[in-house]
Amino acid sequence: QDAYCWGARVINYGQLGTGSFDGAIAPVPVAGDLSFATVVPSDANNIYAFTCGLTTQGAGYCWGANRHGGLGTDVALSPTCNGRDLPCSNVPVPVAEGLTFISISLGAEFACAVVQNGDAYCWGLNDEGQLGNGTTDDTDTPVMVVVPQ
Repeated sequence: QDAYCWGARVINYGQLGTGSFDGAIAPVPVAGDLSFATVVPSDANNIYAFTCGLTTQGAGYCWGANRHGGLGTDVALSPTCNGRDLPCSNVPVPVAEGLTFISISLGAEFACAVVQNGDAYCWGLNDEGQLGNGTTDDTDTPVMVVVPQ
Protein backbone atom coordinates (compact mmCIF):
# COMPACT_ATOMS: atom_id res chain seq x y z
CA GLN A 1 0.00 0.00 0.00
CA ASP A 2 1.31 3.42 -0.91
CA ALA A 3 2.03 5.81 1.94
CA TYR A 4 1.17 9.51 1.86
CA CYS A 5 2.31 12.36 4.11
CA TRP A 6 1.48 16.07 4.43
CA GLY A 7 2.26 19.09 6.60
CA ALA A 8 5.73 20.41 7.58
CA ARG A 9 5.30 23.79 5.92
CA VAL A 10 7.53 25.72 8.35
CA ILE A 11 10.23 23.36 9.66
CA ASN A 12 10.96 20.52 7.29
CA TYR A 13 13.70 17.98 7.93
CA GLY A 14 12.40 15.65 5.24
CA GLN A 15 9.84 14.06 7.56
CA LEU A 16 7.35 13.78 4.68
CA GLY A 17 9.68 11.41 2.85
CA THR A 18 8.85 12.83 -0.56
CA GLY A 19 12.41 13.50 -1.70
CA SER A 20 12.16 17.24 -1.11
CA PHE A 21 12.16 19.64 1.81
CA ASP A 22 8.93 21.31 0.73
CA GLY A 23 5.85 21.08 2.92
CA ALA A 24 2.53 19.90 1.55
CA ILE A 25 -1.01 21.02 2.31
CA ALA A 26 -2.44 17.90 0.69
CA PRO A 27 -1.26 14.26 0.82
CA VAL A 28 1.80 13.47 -1.32
CA PRO A 29 3.30 10.02 -1.89
CA VAL A 30 6.29 8.88 0.12
CA ALA A 31 9.26 8.20 -2.18
CA GLY A 32 10.76 4.80 -2.87
CA ASP A 33 7.95 2.67 -4.26
CA LEU A 34 7.63 0.85 -0.91
CA SER A 35 4.43 -0.80 0.26
CA PHE A 36 3.77 0.22 3.87
CA ALA A 37 1.51 -1.51 6.40
CA THR A 38 2.14 1.19 9.04
CA VAL A 39 3.48 4.76 9.05
CA VAL A 40 4.06 6.60 12.35
CA PRO A 41 5.21 10.21 12.92
CA SER A 42 7.49 11.15 15.80
CA ASP A 43 6.18 12.86 18.93
CA ALA A 44 4.23 16.01 18.00
CA ASN A 45 6.29 18.06 20.49
CA ASN A 46 9.55 17.00 18.84
CA ILE A 47 11.00 19.88 16.83
CA TYR A 48 13.41 17.42 15.16
CA ALA A 49 10.62 15.57 13.37
CA PHE A 50 11.00 12.20 11.72
CA THR A 51 8.71 9.45 10.51
CA CYS A 52 9.06 5.67 10.40
CA GLY A 53 7.09 2.96 8.70
CA LEU A 54 6.93 -0.79 8.39
CA THR A 55 6.55 -2.33 4.98
CA THR A 56 4.03 -5.07 4.38
CA GLN A 57 6.97 -7.48 4.83
CA GLY A 58 7.92 -5.94 8.21
CA ALA A 59 11.04 -4.05 7.12
CA GLY A 60 11.59 -0.79 8.98
CA TYR A 61 12.23 2.49 7.15
CA CYS A 62 12.62 5.97 8.61
CA TRP A 63 13.03 9.50 7.22
CA GLY A 64 13.42 13.05 8.53
CA ALA A 65 15.77 14.41 11.22
CA ASN A 66 18.49 12.11 12.54
CA ARG A 67 19.79 14.29 15.36
CA HIS A 68 20.47 11.44 17.83
CA GLY A 69 20.08 8.45 15.53
CA GLY A 70 16.28 8.32 15.44
CA LEU A 71 16.31 7.00 11.87
CA GLY A 72 18.01 3.80 13.06
CA THR A 73 20.28 3.63 10.08
CA ASP A 74 23.93 3.03 9.39
CA VAL A 75 23.48 4.59 5.92
CA ALA A 76 25.70 7.67 5.54
CA LEU A 77 23.56 10.80 5.61
CA SER A 78 24.49 14.32 4.59
CA PRO A 79 25.68 16.30 7.65
CA THR A 80 23.45 19.22 6.69
CA CYS A 81 19.71 19.20 6.36
CA ASN A 82 17.76 21.84 4.50
CA GLY A 83 20.42 24.44 5.39
CA ARG A 84 20.77 23.32 9.02
CA ASP A 85 23.71 21.58 10.70
CA LEU A 86 21.83 18.32 11.23
CA PRO A 87 21.88 14.95 9.44
CA CYS A 88 18.60 13.89 7.86
CA SER A 89 17.01 12.08 4.96
CA ASN A 90 14.06 13.28 2.87
CA VAL A 91 13.49 9.74 1.55
CA PRO A 92 12.98 6.49 3.47
CA VAL A 93 16.20 4.76 4.59
CA PRO A 94 16.23 1.20 5.93
CA VAL A 95 16.51 0.61 9.66
CA ALA A 96 19.82 -1.22 10.20
CA GLU A 97 20.25 -4.88 11.17
CA GLY A 98 17.65 -6.24 8.71
CA LEU A 99 15.13 -7.09 11.43
CA THR A 100 11.52 -7.93 10.61
CA PHE A 101 9.15 -5.97 12.84
CA ILE A 102 5.49 -6.44 13.73
CA SER A 103 5.01 -3.01 15.34
CA ILE A 104 6.82 0.30 15.75
CA SER A 105 6.45 3.34 18.01
CA LEU A 106 8.23 6.70 18.01
CA GLY A 107 9.08 9.15 20.75
CA ALA A 108 11.11 12.35 20.84
CA GLU A 109 14.19 11.46 18.76
CA PHE A 110 14.00 7.71 19.43
CA ALA A 111 12.05 4.72 18.15
CA CYS A 112 11.23 1.22 19.36
CA ALA A 113 9.94 -1.78 17.45
CA VAL A 114 8.94 -5.35 18.25
CA VAL A 115 9.90 -8.49 16.32
CA GLN A 116 7.77 -11.62 15.91
CA ASN A 117 9.15 -13.43 18.99
CA GLY A 118 8.28 -10.44 21.21
CA ASP A 119 11.78 -9.00 21.58
CA ALA A 120 11.90 -5.22 21.49
CA TYR A 121 14.59 -3.11 19.83
CA CYS A 122 15.13 0.64 20.20
CA TRP A 123 17.42 3.25 18.67
CA GLY A 124 18.13 6.99 18.86
CA LEU A 125 18.21 9.37 21.84
CA ASN A 126 18.98 7.65 25.14
CA ASP A 127 19.91 10.45 27.56
CA GLU A 128 17.36 9.21 30.11
CA GLY A 129 17.52 5.49 29.35
CA GLN A 130 14.71 5.56 26.75
CA LEU A 131 16.22 2.62 24.85
CA GLY A 132 15.97 0.22 27.78
CA ASN A 133 19.41 -1.30 27.25
CA GLY A 134 20.93 -0.33 30.61
CA THR A 135 22.91 2.65 29.27
CA THR A 136 22.40 6.31 28.51
CA ASP A 137 24.34 6.14 25.23
CA ASP A 138 22.59 7.19 22.02
CA THR A 139 22.70 4.64 19.20
CA ASP A 140 22.18 4.95 15.43
CA THR A 141 21.15 1.31 15.06
CA PRO A 142 18.68 -0.96 16.89
CA VAL A 143 19.69 -2.40 20.26
CA MET A 144 17.70 -5.04 22.10
CA VAL A 145 15.76 -3.93 25.15
CA VAL A 146 17.12 -5.72 28.22
CA VAL A 147 14.33 -7.30 30.23
CA PRO A 148 15.14 -7.85 33.93
CA GLN A 149 15.14 -11.51 35.01
